[in-house]
Amino acid sequence: MKNILKYSSFININCSQTVAACLLFLVILLETSCAPRVSQHGHFPNAKLISEVKQSKMTKQQVLEKLGSPSAVGTFEDNRWYYITRETEQVAFYEPVLTKSDIILIEFDGAGITKKVEKISNDAARDIEPVARITDTKGHNMSFLEQLFGNLGVAKPGTSE
Repeated sequence: MKNILKYSSFININCSQTVAACLLFLVILLETSCAPRVSQHGHFPNAKLISEVKQSKMTKQQVLEKLGSPSAVGTFEDNRWYYITRETEQVAFYEPVLTKSDIILIEFDGAGITKKVEKISNDAARDIEPVARITDTKGHNMSFLEQLFGNLGVAKPGTSE
């Protein structure tokens, strides 16, 4: 009988330790799953390199060698280069939230020499709503069956039928 009591107290201790370990594992799992995931996108130029470009007049080629290729170039003119950095955080399945955004504009004069280097605030950004209209196209709307059987009986290229 003593042996049975000895084993039962051993089993009770192991069960409570097992339950405590499982609870600890569950708490750690829940904590790490709710930690935000940080994503960084874009160009990450060094502040020292940007100050070098700002202080001296450089050609486009020299800026390319210092900072690398820009994230974007001006739409209507290639004398404006944009170096864009964005950092977002996403928790679980929620939408990502923008936490940091840096835009550095480098503008060149007509000769290709730096004219202006400035950091643009994220407040200057504007939300753009795309137009929901659909452009009509001319032509024949084919049904599913017409698309499926449309090529039956059409001669293969190179044959004279």
